[in-house]
Amino acid sequence: MLGTFSLTSHGAATLSVRNAALLSDYLHLLAAAFWIGSLFHKICILPLLFKTVSTTQRRNLLARLIPRFSFIAISSFFVLIITGL
Repeated sequence: MLGTFSLTSHGAATLSVRNAALLSDYLHLLAAAFWIGSLFHKICILPLLFKTVSTTQRRNLLARLIPRFSFIAISSFFVLIITGL
């Protein structure tokens, strides 16, 4: 689905470097989807999950999830910056 957005974006109108522009636009959209999707999970799903687990389990869960989210967020941020230039 993201590929179809890229095919109709301003990157598709670039004739000289069309493939690079399409790839850049696709990666930009993909990174944004990863970032927004992971934020959605943190905001909407985790509070529901936390209601069902103990404080110790919550701490353990956060200790595992925060590094994973940080990796996704930082990676997505750099891809967004690089492909947005």
